[in-house]
Formats: sequence, C-alpha cells, structure tokens
Amino acid sequence: MDVIEPVRVIGVGVFAEQRARAALADTGLPIGRILHPSPASPVANRGWAEQAEKQLAALGQTHLTFAALEHWLSDGLFEVAEPRGDRRLRQV
Repeated sequence: MDVIEPVRVIGVGVFAEQRARAALADTGLPIGRILHPSPASPVANRGWAEQAEKQLAALGQTHLTFAALEHWLSDGLFEVAEPRGDRRLRQV
C-alpha cells in the first residue's frame, strides 16, 4: 500500500471487498465492490460488463470501462470468455 498509494480500493466480489476492509481497516481508504464475474452467478451471467461499469460509475469511477477492467485483470487470474457472444470475464 505504501508503494502503490491507492486512493480507493474496489473488491471484485463480496469476498474481496471483505478482505480489503479487514486488511485496510485502519487506513481510511474508501472501499467498494463490484459484482464478481462468476460463471456460477445468474446475475453476473446477464451482462456482467454493463453491470460492472454501472457499479463503478456509482462508486465515482466513471472513467473505468470493461476494456480497462480487461486490461487490469489480464494478469492471468481472469480471462475474457465469450460463450454465446456475451463478453464477460471469468476466473481461470
């Protein structure tokens, strides 16, 4: 945290948000959450990208888009899945 110096932390899913809140409780950083792109989630399977962008906008992050998320999450933990032509991220 000292090196990156974030101004906000956004968890991808409830678990990530809870862990961030626990780990960063004494920092005063604003912590939010967006929907996790789990293939097991019926909600995430219906337009995850659009929902995530709306949630990011609600957190004041209007500059973040699905393309930005694809880029930032391209560290090997997530990949873009296009079953039935629906662009979404899935955990690898």
